[in-house]
Amino acid sequence: MYKGIIIKNLITKYVVIDLLQKNTIIAQPKGKMENFNKKNKTTKSLYHCPIKIGDVVEYESKQNKFFIINVQKRKNELERPNIANIDQVLLIFSLTEPTIDFKLLDKFLIILQKLNIKIILILTKKDLITKEELKCIQPQLSYYEKWYSVIYINAKQKNTINSIIKTLKNRTTILAGQTGVGKSTLFNNLTSLNVKTQSISMHSLKGKHTTTSSQLYMCHQGYLADTPGFSKLKLSNLKNHEIKNFYPDFCSISEQCFFGNNCLHIEEKQCKIIENYQKGLITKSRYLNYVSLVRQNKNK
Repeated sequence: MYKGIIIKNLITKYVVIDLLQKNTIIAQPKGKMENFNKKNKTTKSLYHCPIKIGDVVEYESKQNKFFIINVQKRKNELERPNIANIDQVLLIFSLTEPTIDFKLLDKFLIILQKLNIKIILILTKKDLITKEELKCIQPQLSYYEKWYSVIYINAKQKNTINSIIKTLKNRTTILAGQTGVGKSTLFNNLTSLNVKTQSISMHSLKGKHTTTSSQLYMCHQGYLADTPGFSKLKLSNLKNHEIKNFYPDFCSISEQCFFGNNCLHIEEKQCKIIENYQKGLITKSRYLNYVSLVRQNKNK
């Protein structure tokens, strides 16, 4: 029996890299392994779950063919894109063209922290933003730097990505973020592959989607994947009172609220979060984005 990691879905078969030998093989699920049984945490009933990119599998060889016989327990997983066992996310936003959507950024941060995935915020196009533009958003950027790892890069200059390369060893990393921010360009620089890229439409200043499927690539002694469809993720299975738990800047002082951890930080009196927001200690967009996400959340 051998052990490997799924790096690509071929519909009925899978491309697997052996974890020991590092050779690549094509394997198919044995018997009913195409969908393996998984227990629903709420109902405790079994349901079928497809094999995902990033799954660690056990496989065997018979008559020069390879068969997947077991899928090991996942430490985390995404549905769109279908990928599992993620160690970290390079969350990519650009400083200009398009400008940072801070609400989308906060949404990503909540989802990834819920999945207990390490986050590295990558801010691209630093060479393209004007001094005036940078001055306008610098207070917001500085605020995020207090709570998250942030790296500024120019993706077209390879010497600017060395700090990213150092984070990839022995980890499964995915690229995600706002559309049109240079994910494919960065991916190409990291992997030396020629993934199709698309420039910004100057008419709409919106990025055009170019990546259509997820695949893991061996990269700097780790695994790297681009993740089309990631921006469509929703705050599923999160109650309103849970959203605040994924704001580290809130959690650090929420015990000082009159209602403690029961405080929703929206209309309550003697709320430390509201007090800090009014004092300018929490940036305006950060707090208002939180209020908006809570009010828009359907899982009351």
